[in-house]
Amino acid sequence: MTKKISLIKSDKIATVNNSVLHKKLGILPSDLFNQVEVALKKSLNIT
Repeated sequence: MTKKISLIKSDKIATVNNSVLHKKLGILPSDLFNQVEVALKKSLNIT
């Protein structure tokens, strides 16, 4: 299987029904998860 690059856009947030999700794509390392969390808080204006 070939690895694919993923992209997280914290300024493009949408709700998705569970039925759309078919399988787990991978694991986000904790350092990147923390960056995503900070970006989401900034986008949502949450402190």
